Amino acid sequence: MAGKLTQRVPPPGKPGATPSLVGETPEPPVHICYHAPVLFRLLINFALLSFVVGCGGASATGPLNVRLGTERQTAVAELERRDYCRPAGPSLEVENYARCDSPGLQLGESWVVARYNENGELDQLTRYERQPDERRATERWEALVAGGRQAFGRESKQARARLSELAEPPNGTVAWVAWFSADATTITALYLVRPSAQSEPNVVEVVRWAITSE
Repeated sequence: MAGKLTQRVPPPGKPGATPSLVGETPEPPVHICYHAPVLFRLLINFALLSFVVGCGGASATGPLNVRLGTERQTAVAELERRDYCRPAGPSLEVENYARCDSPGLQLGESWVVARYNENGELDQLTRYERQPDERRATERWEALVAGGRQAFGRESKQARARLSELAEPPNGTVAWVAWFSADATTITALYLVRPSAQSEPNVVEVVRWAITSE
């Protein structure tokens, strides 16, 4: 029976905490004179764009794309390269990785939950993102989907069907896509969620095995 993904997750950095889940055409140069209000709006838009790109890090334009089955040390290094850092403490079956530059949970925050098997190999990854509003969540989800298409090709109906057999989408899901990644043994899925509370994530990425031992 399919399991259920929920959005109740613990703040990262608490050892032992386990989540409930889981172009443009070039134009000739012209001289432009901006009035102060127009220039101000342009500066604000540029600042917002810089903030989004800066917060995205290495994983801004697509899924995490970290291979399952990787041994823990390599997985930690791969996640750190994507700006998700492991908290200090002993190795755990389930670990929470906050953004390296922003360990707290604020609006626009992103964090990863990694699950390891008894051999210390990466068994499942879930990335949660909490965007300030529905518009930004939709834009972020669409950007991740576009990145997924670049990495894996068009989304797969077969991958979606298989994942539906393994787990239900998170509560409040309004759209989602899936791919077979790293061959047909792994599925990457991206969910756009309308959560019941602003404190809950509204973009969720799941990387899990397509084949289970059950």
